[in-house]
This record gives sequence, structure tokens and C-alpha cells, in this order.
Amino acid sequence: MVDTGLALAQAYISTGKEEAEDLAEKYLNECLVTCQTGYGPQHKKTIEVQDELARLLIRTDRQEDGLDILKSTLPDKCEIYGDYSEQVSDTHKLTASVHLSQGNLEKSLRGYKKCLNIEQIVLGKNHRKTKDTERTIDILMASPGLSNKFVLSKEDELKKRPKFNTMVTTKQTLGGFKSSAF
Repeated sequence: MVDTGLALAQAYISTGKEEAEDLAEKYLNECLVTCQTGYGPQHKKTIEVQDELARLLIRTDRQEDGLDILKSTLPDKCEIYGDYSEQVSDTHKLTASVHLSQGNLEKSLRGYKKCLNIEQIVLGKNHRKTKDTERTIDILMASPGLSNKFVLSKEDELKKRPKFNTMVTTKQTLGGFKSSAF
């Protein structure tokens, strides 16, 4: 029953119509009640429904309600999936993007940094999602207000430094003079 309700809600969401989104929210709330009573609050299916509901609320301009759901599910996600999991990372990223859309750059940057740390461990430094998060942080750090408040770690400072490039050529004869470039 929960899977059917969740599938119907996702189908309604995909239409993009306002009345369909209202029906989707109704189905998600019914699924959530069923999950919480049948499975309990710390079950993967309950968390999946809560995530879908949070995304819908954020999409329908009820960011605070969506953020409240995301924050409330974070401890359960850490418990179920582990502190260093893609699910926890995705929650930090979504929360950070909502803060960014609200203009709260400091909270957004903190969320993206948490996300990046987890992605580097779980997915690796060369994964597409990790690189995307890194680019977002770089863009945020380019903001004059943030770059002064947030001190870069030594590793970050080394990444920003221009690469040292030595060019050594063999000695050549130019009009009778020997020259070398270093």
C-alpha cells in the first residue's frame, strides 16, 4: 500500500500541475502515517517518504517546512545508513541549496562543506557529484563576504595556489652566445 501511494504521489509530482501536487502531498502524508505506525520512524521506507515530502514542500515554496523535515530525519539517516553515506550527503546538499536560494550564504556554505566531506569519503574526489559540490563551494567562496569569514584549510589554500611550472631547455647557440632558460 505504501509503495503504491508513493508511486502515485511521484506520478502526480511529475506532472508539474498545482492540483496534482496537492494530490501528491495528500498521498505522501497518508503514506507517512502508514509508515510511521506500521514500520516506525526509523525505517528506510519512512525516511524515503519523508524525503519525497520534503522535496515536494521545497518545490512548492514551503522551504521552511521542507527544511524541518530534512533536519528531523538527519539523525535517523545517520543511524540507519551511517554518518558517511550518500543519503546523509544528499540531505546536506539539499539543505544547503535551500539556504542558498534563501540568500543565507553562510549556512549554505556550511552545508555544502559537510556534503563535500562525506562525498569525498563515500564517492571519491574524482566523482561527478563531488566535483559539482566543489565547484559550488568555489563559487560561494568567491563572494567577498564569505571569503573573509571562512578561512581556508591548508589543503584548500594549496589547491588555490597556481601550479609551479618549470621549463628547462637545453643550451642553444644564438648568434654565437649560449643561452639557457629556467
